[in-house]
Amino acid sequence: MSQSLLQRTLEDYKIHHSSHRTTYTLPVFILKELGITRWSRQRPPAQERVDEIAAWIREHQCVVGILSLAWHPTERLVCYDGQHRLHALFQQENVDITDYVTTLATTYKPFLSTSAKPCRPNFNRDALGEALYHLWRDDLQEAVPFQRIITGLTQVNEMYDKIDWSSPRMKTVKKYPGIHKKCSQHSFWLMAETGHLPVEDLKRFL
Repeated sequence: MSQSLLQRTLEDYKIHHSSHRTTYTLPVFILKELGITRWSRQRPPAQERVDEIAAWIREHQCVVGILSLAWHPTERLVCYDGQHRLHALFQQENVDITDYVTTLATTYKPFLSTSAKPCRPNFNRDALGEALYHLWRDDLQEAVPFQRIITGLTQVNEMYDKIDWSSPRMKTVKKYPGIHKKCSQHSFWLMAETGHLPVEDLKRFL
């Protein structure tokens, strides 16, 4: 990823800009996709300190301070201040979300949208990842392993696809025939009814 593409990708998360610095608020799963590396002039982080910060983050559900990143001409995107906090974040958060979103984006590519507010039944990759993160952390209180959520969503989608009287099928077959046809052809119904994850149906499978 080039510097200009990175800046365009993160545009929606920008909260402040000056001539020398841009500040963003980013979900952790997006941080993980950026390929951030340690600046070569910095020492590796101390694992004991990383563990200590990770425990504090889990307890207080927040991170104090800013992670300072820079685009290096040869090392690309590097973290030059906040190494311990960065590693602590990566250590304590669920790392399966990115893999799952990538799988959906690859398997159901015709549904992938670059719009921040895609029309159903399509989805935006970053928005879906953020929705999954909040589902796991806030709705389910981190009590359900993310792999179980993946299994549950797969089961919900299969139910929608196989049962003619399932809610997404019934609510699109006459009123939204284009959505019904597309979802039928690709066997993907998760966003068909509302454009959002079917949380209540998912909970029945957990």
